[in-house]
Amino acid sequence: MTATNVVAAVAAEAGDSGAGRLTELRAAFRSPRLVAGACIVGFFLLLGILGPFFVADPNQLSHAQLAPPSLSHWLGTTQIGQDVFAQLVVSARASLVIGIGAGLLATVVSVVIGISGGYAGGFIDEALSLLSNVVLVIPTLPLVIVILAYVKASGLIPLIVIIALTSWAAAARVLRAQTRLREELGFSVVFITHDLSLLLEISDRLAVMYAGEIVEQAPSEAVGTASAHPYTLGLLRSFPDMRSARRELRGVPGIPAGPAGPLGWVPIRAAV
Repeated sequence: MTATNVVAAVAAEAGDSGAGRLTELRAAFRSPRLVAGACIVGFFLLLGILGPFFVADPNQLSHAQLAPPSLSHWLGTTQIGQDVFAQLVVSARASLVIGIGAGLLATVVSVVIGISGGYAGGFIDEALSLLSNVVLVIPTLPLVIVILAYVKASGLIPLIVIIALTSWAAAARVLRAQTRLREELGFSVVFITHDLSLLLEISDRLAVMYAGEIVEQAPSEAVGTASAHPYTLGLLRSFPDMRSARRELRGVPGIPAGPAGPLGWVPIRAAV
């Protein structure tokens, strides 16, 4: 194969991959629940990012104390005349920053402590596990309030750090347990089901069993795109494909294979 053909093949593969992802995205957005959820999340993201540029100062006082909702004050006013809608819009940005920042920092801490302890073992693992247990049993909200009152710090950064440092323990315990099991037992998760379309999404490798024997075994991507056994093809056709146009679903034809009996079971032959 020439260099030109190699480049063309790589480009074609990249184009097919991009087209497949686009088709998969389009298929996903056929779900009304996904569209509704995406619209809600997008609305609050836009509200938090762009909203503060279009509202008045939320701390501005006025003579319209406790005013009901109106065209000038969409959500009414407070006891000292502050616009509630302006406060909501401005606070939405702060809430997004706190949530995203604390979530990312807590994830980093849980990954470092959980996986490090699981791989290290011994005294280090016991010490980190003890630390996780102590943080886990302490009520988070009272601890955050006490720390903030003691530190007497203002701004979003101290709040993000304090929330993150009190929210990592549960995830760290899960990661530590998974790491220890993998180190000690070398375990893997095995799924047994006829829902081949689900396994293609969550599994690294698939084995298809028919008539008590494994008739096909390969990486999940290969089974989904280049399967050769009729039973595997039948399973693939019996579930809807979210990446392509709608089609008629077909079950696996014939009678299940097995020992010769009154029903005269006949095994499906593998394609040559």
